Amino acid sequence: MAREYRTITQIAGPLLFVEKTEYVGYSELVEVLLPNGERRRGQVLDSSKDVVVVQVFEGTVGVDRASSVKFLGSRDQSTVWRAPSPKMIMAGSTERKEDHPTQKPLVLFETPIRNHLRPGGQVYDPFLGSGTALIAAERSGCACYALEIDPIYVEVALRRWERFSGEEAVRIDA
Repeated sequence: MAREYRTITQIAGPLLFVEKTEYVGYSELVEVLLPNGERRRGQVLDSSKDVVVVQVFEGTVGVDRASSVKFLGSRDQSTVWRAPSPKMIMAGSTERKEDHPTQKPLVLFETPIRNHLRPGGQVYDPFLGSGTALIAAERSGCACYALEIDPIYVEVALRRWERFSGEEAVRIDA
């Protein structure tokens, strides 16, 4: 559940200092709404009992004390996620074991995607591997932009996505 505050006390370069009343997580994503309706994204750099320091990615020109800061992370979960590994025999995972040495459980990608993006958002994975980010993004209604330099794992990720989606991947030469 997002919490929104209009308690900016200081603006210094790309940083906002926001008074708060509830717990805010380190590195939590934020949305800053300017008085003119413009929205900017940022991230929590530090959080103390009374003040949160937010770095605004697009800078703070135009941000003033009338701007609001919305903290986007959920407060109803732990920062420790338990997920059975699809690579370990008898670990309890129901996911198919893919031909990749470090396949990750889908829930480890779906949780942060759902916490920080809305459907239609964009995920970037520079190490696609077995395609976990691709499938988690699709299941969350987001687009996934990814890289994988090893053709073997490109094939693993695409076949996994095809099995999940029921669609056929199309190669587009650039």
